[in-house]
Amino acid sequence: MKVNETRDRLLNTVANTIQKYEFPILIIIGAALLMNRLDAKWVNMLITLVLCVTAFLYVLSAFDNRDPEGYTQMDGFFRKIGGFSSAFVLVGILYTLKGFPGSKQILVAGAPSLFFAVGYILVKGRVEKFGKATVIRMAVLALLAIAAFLSKSPGEI
Repeated sequence: MKVNETRDRLLNTVANTIQKYEFPILIIIGAALLMNRLDAKWVNMLITLVLCVTAFLYVLSAFDNRDPEGYTQMDGFFRKIGGFSSAFVLVGILYTLKGFPGSKQILVAGAPSLFFAVGYILVKGRVEKFGKATVIRMAVLALLAIAAFLSKSPGEI
């Protein structure tokens, strides 16, 4: 039982930290994507590091098991969809930037799921339960996924 408590505490801490620093994380992702225009090796490594670490943190945040007052099972389900889909989109963007095959399929899996989650949150009026920053993050990542999907050449968004 002690292992489960430690795991839950870790996952809840990660989720709380991500929710607290949602906007700075989005700014870091945006800055990394803008630096893609620079033609330097260190930029490629930095972009890969930023997108992979952020995707990993979003996967961890999907396992958040906090139960705020009035939190439903559907809210928990859409929190998981939001975390996993955000990670999918970031990996799809990374694949697009690197020119790897399969980037379009990853983006097709992630973006609609994010739009679906944002739609649920807005229609059901659950923005306060999820946090405005989380909803904005999901919408921005979905829009970035569309931009990556529509990009003409690999390596550019």
